[in-house]
Amino acid sequence: MWTAAALLVLCLFCQLTLVPATPAPIWSLDQVGSYFNGIFRSIVGPLFGFGNDDARNTTPSN
Repeated sequence: MWTAAALLVLCLFCQLTLVPATPAPIWSLDQVGSYFNGIFRSIVGPLFGFGNDDARNTTPSN
């Protein structure tokens, strides 16, 4: 019985020592800001006409 407990403690010790203490974040703060900026622009832009270059660059028809 004690061998199973010792093996469990040894495995836990190995996992704690081999794994880095602080894993790198998946997204940086710039990426998170760009993500929410894209969502904001895709929702608010069409409502108020922001970024609609086609509407500004058309020539009037005669």
